[in-house]
Amino acid sequence: MWMGREGPESGMCSCDSPEAEFWDEILSCAVSANYSKVADEECLTKVEWQAASRKSNVVVQWDPDQEPLMNKKYHRRAIQLGICPDLLKRFGLRQ
Repeated sequence: MWMGREGPESGMCSCDSPEAEFWDEILSCAVSANYSKVADEECLTKVEWQAASRKSNVVVQWDPDQEPLMNKKYHRRAIQLGICPDLLKRFGLRQ
């Protein structure tokens, strides 16, 4: 199964499904919303990162994860994706 899980697949999709291919495509073209995170992991100058983020259809950032009603913070991070409308429309047309 996609993401390495087996068993009940609530919300999961198989590796060869169109949904998995779509998410793989999105994540492969994502650019970090924060330059300092990029500088540590990729060898991009700030100018290269700015150019990449202007061209990218997907922006990714890691946010603190929390329980919304009680505002309890967890010791983990949640991924947040900014996806351009054209990509979202393409995904919607596949369904």
